[in-house]
Amino acid sequence: GPRKVKTNWSQDQALFDAWRDGHTGYPLIDANMKELMTTCFMSNRGRQIVCSFLVRDMGIDWRMGAEWFETCLLDYDPCSNYGNWTYGAGVGNDPREDRYFSIPKQAQNYDPDGEFVAYWLPQLRALPKEKRHFPGMSYIKPIVALKFGNTKPVSNRMTAPGNRRSATEEKWMSRKGNRGFLHFSCFCYGFCKKAARKGSIPLCGLAASPESVIPIHKQRRKMKNDLDAE
Repeated sequence: GPRKVKTNWSQDQALFDAWRDGHTGYPLIDANMKELMTTCFMSNRGRQIVCSFLVRDMGIDWRMGAEWFETCLLDYDPCSNYGNWTYGAGVGNDPREDRYFSIPKQAQNYDPDGEFVAYWLPQLRALPKEKRHFPGMSYIKPIVALKFGNTKPVSNRMTAPGNRRSATEEKWMSRKGNRGFLHFSCFCYGFCKKAARKGSIPLCGLAASPESVIPIHKQRRKMKNDLDAE
């Protein structure tokens, strides 16, 4: 690739065939590959996910994947196709080396109810939604282990333990005019401090007057006082 990265890529034909035919044991990968084979199209997100899986988790030569996309895609373009594959494989012009797409995280973010995988993999339709991406013995055995992460769906960031808002915060933010203020103010407060250090030009009214932004600890105190006054 453009970065002249030397990598000992595998060209294991059996592994590649499993990826190509949608028989990897990971429904999100298999559904995307079956969509490609059936419709000659795949979403941009799907292309990045299956590329990452092929080169990062399976260790297969990215050029084999690029050639398969060239064979199948209706919207094939040599510059876009090979440029994106070098980007995904970490051998192109990417500021983030070794870019990796976690299957559990991608499944949680983009197909939380498993509707996409159930559409392309009918054998998963009878399963509960929360089990469609990682059906265990109800589906074929994964052909390789994931390089990073386990096969448990990633919980939503705002509902994960330690990230949940307190009952006080939820009650206060449910009022008209308060929702969104907490995070917006905190963001602007942090941005203003950084902008002030760099001497950059403020981008908004709040940035022009950092003293008007309420820091997080004062916001929480205001919430408590508001609710105690009821």
